Amino acid sequence: MPSTRDPFALPVECPVVQMHVIVSGIRVSLGSESAITAKMCSNVERCVANHGAIERIGGCLLHNLMG
Repeated sequence: MPSTRDPFALPVECPVVQMHVIVSGIRVSLGSESAITAKMCSNVERCVANHGAIERIGGCLLHNLMG
């Protein structure tokens, strides 16, 4: 069964910094299963500098980016 890889970039309002950011990644699909990989946010460097590790930032959009 072949897999597909579809890159995406979405402009969204970030609840952490309360501004528009670009969230991007790659949706990998194999049959009925899919996952998001290579997750990135255009504001990630500033968030890490201001809030520490992304894993500790409540409300971060990257936590909720699912397949």
